Amino acid sequence: MKTGYRLATLSLCFLLLTLAACAPNNYVRLQYTSELSPAHIQPNAPSVTVVEFADERSKKDIGVRNDQTPFIPVSSVSAWMSDALREELSRKGLNTHYVKSADEVTPGEHVVTGTVKKVWLKQNTMTAYSVSIEAAIAVDGGLPVTYRSEQERQDVPTDGVTEEHLSETLRTMLNGAVEDILSKIYNTAN
Repeated sequence: MKTGYRLATLSLCFLLLTLAACAPNNYVRLQYTSELSPAHIQPNAPSVTVVEFADERSKKDIGVRNDQTPFIPVSSVSAWMSDALREELSRKGLNTHYVKSADEVTPGEHVVTGTVKKVWLKQNTMTAYSVSIEAAIAVDGGLPVTYRSEQERQDVPTDGVTEEHLSETLRTMLNGAVEDILSKIYNTAN
């Protein structure tokens, strides 16, 4: 009798652990992966400091699952977006730095500032996702330009799929911003 009870208890524990592992994870690791190869930075390349963006979003979660539970970032959205921009500029050959506040900027460097307007990931169905990212970015105190990217994708809900969708949408948004920033920097650097 005791062996049967132990076996039943052990089986129940195993079943609960298995079900817990299959439960959706509402916490999202904000990661960024560039598609560009690292550039060789020339000694005379312009220096650019990216200041951590302000976060203007009213909600601090970054989306909602199809069961209406929130996607919650485990790190700063503004730091994620700012550092991704710094990485893309660096991969274009600029000498880049990332700082938390404008007080840390070295005089004589180009300065990129911004404001996170929107980061929203919605799981519409078990396999359908829509992502929207928007930010206003300014160079050297100029007027900010708003950049946005929206994507809809069908994917099997696997580990990391939410992070992949966010990273890809951010990369698409940053493509336009990086080209504009480069043209502004090289026009003023001559």
